[in-house]
Amino acid sequence: MKNHTKWFWVLLGICIIFLFSSLTISSAGELPDENHAPEICRAWADPYLKEAGQAVTLNVTAKDWDGIDDVVSVTVDMAPIGGDIVKLEPVWNLVDDDRRCLGFAAKTAIPPLAPYGLHGLPVSVVDQANASDTAVLELFVVTSWVEIEFARADPNPVAVGHKTILSARVSLIAPKNEQYVDPQPPFNRIEKVTVDITELLGVDCGPDMDCIIIEEMTNPDGDGIYTHGVPDVTGGPGSYQLPVVAVDSLGHEDKALIEVKVVEKPIGPGDVDANGALDMKDALLALQAASGMAISHPVFTAGDVDKDLRIGLAEAVFDLQWAAGFRPDEFASIQVAASDNSRNLTPDASPAELQTLVDGNTGFALEFYHAVCKSSDNLFFSPLSISQALAMTSAGARGNTLQQMTDTLYFIQSQERLHMAFNALDLELARRGQDAQGQDGQGFRLNISNATWGQQGYAFLPEFLGVLSENYGAGMYLMDFMTAPEDSRLVINNWVADRTEEKIQNLLSPGSISGATRLVLTNAVYFNAAWAMPFDADLSRPESFYLTDGTIVSVGTMSQTVFYKCALEDDYRAVELLYDGLELSMVIVMPDTGRFRSFEDQLNPAYLASVLEGLENRNVHLQIPAFGFASGSVSLSRTLFEMGMPDAFGPVADFSGMDGTRNLFLSDVVHKAFINVDEVGTEAAAATAAVVSLTSVPEAPVVMKIDRPFVFFIRDIPTGTILFMGRVMNPA
Repeated sequence: MKNHTKWFWVLLGICIIFLFSSLTISSAGELPDENHAPEICRAWADPYLKEAGQAVTLNVTAKDWDGIDDVVSVTVDMAPIGGDIVKLEPVWNLVDDDRRCLGFAAKTAIPPLAPYGLHGLPVSVVDQANASDTAVLELFVVTSWVEIEFARADPNPVAVGHKTILSARVSLIAPKNEQYVDPQPPFNRIEKVTVDITELLGVDCGPDMDCIIIEEMTNPDGDGIYTHGVPDVTGGPGSYQLPVVAVDSLGHEDKALIEVKVVEKPIGPGDVDANGALDMKDALLALQAASGMAISHPVFTAGDVDKDLRIGLAEAVFDLQWAAGFRPDEFASIQVAASDNSRNLTPDASPAELQTLVDGNTGFALEFYHAVCKSSDNLFFSPLSISQALAMTSAGARGNTLQQMTDTLYFIQSQERLHMAFNALDLELARRGQDAQGQDGQGFRLNISNATWGQQGYAFLPEFLGVLSENYGAGMYLMDFMTAPEDSRLVINNWVADRTEEKIQNLLSPGSISGATRLVLTNAVYFNAAWAMPFDADLSRPESFYLTDGTIVSVGTMSQTVFYKCALEDDYRAVELLYDGLELSMVIVMPDTGRFRSFEDQLNPAYLASVLEGLENRNVHLQIPAFGFASGSVSLSRTLFEMGMPDAFGPVADFSGMDGTRNLFLSDVVHKAFINVDEVGTEAAAATAAVVSLTSVPEAPVVMKIDRPFVFFIRDIPTGTILFMGRVMNPA
């Protein structure tokens, strides 16, 4: 009985406690007298760095002394990156170091148009009593956006009924910093580039605007240049602004205007302001353009004189001569035999054909280097200039003469495709250096000019002249070689000097032109560019330079510590210095002590490619000598003869494609080059003439000191074209 009484009181106590607790919980949801605010333990994004448009997980851990189930809302505000408020849900396996901090998470997409950079996203945790805590969740958004670098028309002005090519360079811009160094996020792409040509075609859409003609521009070469050809401009004379719109896959948009002037008749050479007259205003505008000054009036490439798609010194000289009373057919007795064919500004050369040409030119450049590097002297030449001049000559070669030339010069394509590829390469190089600076503080210049000089009255075949005009922009200047060879030589030398800004003087020496000369083909290349990262002249010091024979010379040496692409190999060191605009570079390769000759011996296209492929970004303390020298006028006839094209220089030559006879042969090929490298940049020039006569290139910085003989290349990065090549044996 006593035991039963005991258990009765125990059970009664339990029931009373249970009833009391139930009454407390069920009393109309009343909260305890004191509420504790929640605390945010940690807030983070996974991953911390993510691309716009991609998914990211937002994580928050929080604790509440009233019990975690007291928390009613955990949110992250995405407004700073263009998004909405995201609500996080409990995640029981997301545990913080503090075991009282429990997790909340949500997977969400970063808005496609989220701006680049580090963003702080507000985090809020709220409990049932509306008490809260806040924090900031950091998210680094990586993105790129489309940008139109330039938009133009060529030719411009364009005459009614004529063709013009509308073009725009479009790229994706992606900032770089220590957290993100990839060139661009891989997910974005240029979606579409369009141009509105309604006005150019003279279409009046009226107030409803229901007949707008928008054409999609294409990028056939994959080089970022989007084009659309308008074969027949039917709008009346006037100035038009054609809207260009570029859109990327994230939805960014950029806009630009192509300003086109339409005139009644085609604009002649030298008329750079396209007003139909040649006067001092044209000369002053051309001089402003050549010097990099602010231009007081729009200039138009339709007034181009030397067919380099630029307005500059050549046009200024032309206009000054005209204003002074001289005429092109009177100045130095020059007449022009123009082909009926104009320069083809849209050559149908595929990227593969262009690469074949560049590969062949590289093969010739290195073989030519081997042929002329026998001495211990400094060496500098332009393989592009030599190849282009001889390509022009090959247009008139036939039979075994042509076969020997193509084999020696590594011309792999058929003649038709070869000349078209050279045209495409020339036009591509003419686009380099937009808004970039030159070594002299003026604008970047890479000018490639071609000309042919023929005997007055000599019957050159129209087909030959057409190839030169269509693919090289080379009209034929008619000279009186027979009775005035010396005057003719001076005229040609003056043309070369003008195209190289007076750096190549007297290309053709006295006696090189004779009464038997019938044709001279000239190619001039002038390059003037500032370094992308100039050296500080105050840091330059005299340093020792060790020649191959053990002699030590003192030479002014530039130095700086920046990131360069470089290679440190067992037998050589290499470094690539970029020029302003980041489209061209100088590559310097310095063999180890005692290995210069063996390095030269193994220098071939495959080895050069391995050197270039081995370059990687490193923090470099670079020391490099300033240097500059000029070669004399060098005859290349014996070198080319020994390289495999002897027939072109003798009585068995077949240049019947020039005149229909076998009376012509190459009497000489002359080349001259100049280079100057200093703290600011590089100036280089070269010219080639082929004379045809009658029969009879952060961690602790890597120290790279260029203090021994080295080989260098100045090359176009997008195409891989070697513009200039040389070696420095003694910079003193």
